[in-house]
Amino acid sequence: MSAWCLSGSYRVPVRTLTGSLRDDLVLLPDFIGVGEIAIADHRGSQPGVDELARIAADARVGGMLAGKRGTVLVHLGDGADGLALLREVCERHQVPAGQFLPTHMNRNARLLGEAADWVARGGNVDLTTSTTPELIQAGDVPAARALAQLLGDGIDAMSISLSSDGQASLPDFDEHGELRGLQEAGVESLHAAITEAVHGHGVSLADALATATASPARIWGLERKGRLVVGADADVLLLDPDSLAVRATIARGRLHAHSLG
Repeated sequence: MSAWCLSGSYRVPVRTLTGSLRDDLVLLPDFIGVGEIAIADHRGSQPGVDELARIAADARVGGMLAGKRGTVLVHLGDGADGLALLREVCERHQVPAGQFLPTHMNRNARLLGEAADWVARGGNVDLTTSTTPELIQAGDVPAARALAQLLGDGIDAMSISLSSDGQASLPDFDEHGELRGLQEAGVESLHAAITEAVHGHGVSLADALATATASPARIWGLERKGRLVVGADADVLLLDPDSLAVRATIARGRLHAHSLG
């Protein structure tokens, strides 16, 4: 089973294996995109418009040559500039909005409010399901609530993806920006957010599931994922029809777990 990877790094200039983003995508089969590159964040390296445009162009060309999407995952911090840098890149250069996937869009209500305009420009948005009470108190919008809000604003579920941030760190900063501690972004938060969206916010099961299956598969160009069709990988979660608890997990046709929920 492939373990998909992203080339590049949190900071720029990006680090690669071959010395080139384009070559990473062309020569390394499991590399499907770039990122995550940090913007609007005091921990990032504050990339400029031209620099970010070159990264996106290299990813686009490398993806075209390799038959991949070459999506650039962009980490959004809580800086007041939000998506301004991405908008400027797309306005000043020949880079389509769909080349980028801004993640942590539910970082705060202000950033979430920029989602509709970004999608109208042809972009997609990613909501982070892992959070903590401290982050929510600081402004995080829980992913289930954020998803319901975006769908209510008329954004198509296929332009929204959910992700857990995959065991990454969840930092806790005080009011002076000093780091107080770290927690872990658990992958189980993805299933929990889908369940909460359906049971707590009235999101249809079809829309909730699409944001974790068909939508990310489309955004990342994973044609064998996200759908139950002939020729695709047989990846299936069997859920309890009432509680949505996981009853069986099947990956590429093989049973890996049973009665988990």
